[in-house]
Amino acid sequence: MNWNPIEISAETQFSEISTAQAIQERYAHKDLESLYKMALLLNQMAHQQRTMAKWLAKEAAGNLTRPRELSS
Repeated sequence: MNWNPIEISAETQFSEISTAQAIQERYAHKDLESLYKMALLLNQMAHQQRTMAKWLAKEAAGNLTRPRELSS
């Protein structure tokens, strides 16, 4: 049973597929310069994503420990 609480949007799936195709095309044409630049960009994006996820988790955890204000 594969249960994943994180729903992957159609836009994300499309982006993943189009990125994979771009990599495959550059590889097929032996365009090493473009592959190198793409690898650097993807590396940077992965680290930014990790930083954002860590920040969001910290914010969420902080919200769990703060008392809620009651609205009148």
